Amino acid sequence: MSLDKKTIPADVQVDDKLAAEIGRRISPDGRLSCAEAFAAARAAEASPAAVGGAADAMGIRLGRCQLGLFGYPGRAKGWTSVVAELPVQAGFEDALRSLPPSPSCPEIWNLADASGVSRLQAGYLADRLGLKVGRCPLGAF
Repeated sequence: MSLDKKTIPADVQVDDKLAAEIGRRISPDGRLSCAEAFAAARAAEASPAAVGGAADAMGIRLGRCQLGLFGYPGRAKGWTSVVAELPVQAGFEDALRSLPPSPSCPEIWNLADASGVSRLQAGYLADRLGLKVGRCPLGAF
């Protein structure tokens, strides 16, 4: 869900250590990339959901989704025609089809990582197959 559509309680307190980790990872365009959000979670010993909530409370938008689903300035999705043209390990699309109709990000990541497919390409293929990714660990959707 877009930051614009979220209701952030006025009394939300962001842990100083977490805020510092997020702050040092913000890109020049003012966003916190998905990969950097997970790095902030590890460094601050916090959950990805805590990082997502803290970023929301700080008014920081998430960007560069590892599956390419949002946060790429100038285009709706992260992939380009180059991603579409990359070879895919035999059986990978069938493996994607075996996932639930609304798989979580980690379900797709795990499948991609185990198959040697980039997460961005896995996101492209999941989108092309009509899968509606849900349950983002950062709370983006």
